[in-house]
Amino acid sequence: MRDRFTRLFWLMTDQGVFALSNFVLNVQFARWLPPREYGLFAISFTGFLFLSVIHYGCLLEPLLVLSARVEADRRGSYLRAIVRLHLLLFVSAIVLCVIALAVAAGLGEADIGWLIVGAGIGGSANLALLTARRLCLSFLSTRVSALVGAVYFLGVTATSYICIRAWTVSWFAIWEIIAAWSLICAMLVFWLLITRIGGRQPFTLTEVVKFQARYAPLTLIGAIGTRVTAESIMIFLARTKGLDAVAETRVIFNLGSPLVQVTIAMNAFWLSGFSAKHAKQEHQGITGEALPYIAVCILAALFTKIAGAPVMDFLYKGKYVEVAWQLPIYCTAIGIAGLTQVVGSSFKARGLLLRGNLPHVACGVVTLIVSLPLMQTFGQPGAIYANFVGNATGLLIAAVLLLCARIAETPCSGSR
Repeated sequence: MRDRFTRLFWLMTDQGVFALSNFVLNVQFARWLPPREYGLFAISFTGFLFLSVIHYGCLLEPLLVLSARVEADRRGSYLRAIVRLHLLLFVSAIVLCVIALAVAAGLGEADIGWLIVGAGIGGSANLALLTARRLCLSFLSTRVSALVGAVYFLGVTATSYICIRAWTVSWFAIWEIIAAWSLICAMLVFWLLITRIGGRQPFTLTEVVKFQARYAPLTLIGAIGTRVTAESIMIFLARTKGLDAVAETRVIFNLGSPLVQVTIAMNAFWLSGFSAKHAKQEHQGITGEALPYIAVCILAALFTKIAGAPVMDFLYKGKYVEVAWQLPIYCTAIGIAGLTQVVGSSFKARGLLLRGNLPHVACGVVTLIVSLPLMQTFGQPGAIYANFVGNATGLLIAAVLLLCARIAETPCSGSR
């Protein structure tokens, strides 16, 4: 139990350090750059978010499952195959971005070309680092990932401060800093993985790609469904209630983001743990995995219920206090989504991909269906209600699938 909580502590530290790094970087440049310049980065960052959904569905989640199944005498070869895969993907991203830049420049839209280059190359470097960090769950220690995260934080913070003070910088400098330190830290983690993990029996890149091809399609659909749950709300809200309502909802999402970061980290922990248990043919208990997370979500909901308004008042200088009452509802919705991911991870680890991803797809579909009616009925709070209803539907479907699986696995007692 002590080892388990130690792993969780370092995992949360790792997630927190990287989230803090990007937060500090954004704050520094948002204060320094003109609004139009920072707006260009915001548009480019939206492209990166779409890329991150593809990365998670097609690459990261399948690798978390596969890593736990690799035999000890093949792990070194497997990690070398992963490094070759990322080199291939990074070079491909560079080529595609150069083509996009040339086409955009030919059409007289050079800004669009640079937006693509920033998201494509800088984002790819950052996602390579994310993969390296998550591989530490299976092969090294989350402590290693967290310590590398500290290097990333210090490097990004110091470099951005020096650049802002010493040179006239543009929005593209943000991507340059992210890309440079992501590549440095990713190479460091991959080097540690390859030098410390033995196992020279062959594991080819073809084997990795074949597993990805089998696993990725449904996982990608599920990841897109999860993304739709959050982002579609903003589109509907902007069309029905205007940008003021969008701003009110965004600040709620911002204050709930620490719990979202916890959920993201825990999902990787659950998926890696369930996959390892399945590889060893051990029992996969849901309750033990979910209880610590449930406790955290309850504490978050209680904290926002008691202190949500004062925190909102402090952070936004008196603005948005009137929507603080929605924070406990949003925290509860995040917790519900996390419980759905626990169940989904247990299915995915056993190769039951449809069952593992169906709740997330249903969550996105239901969110699309209920968003407009709820916003028209309740106004801006309807956005939070839509998020809650979508996530609750996903958990309900996950619970039904889990119950059906338990019934199917229970041996029937014969009559005497």
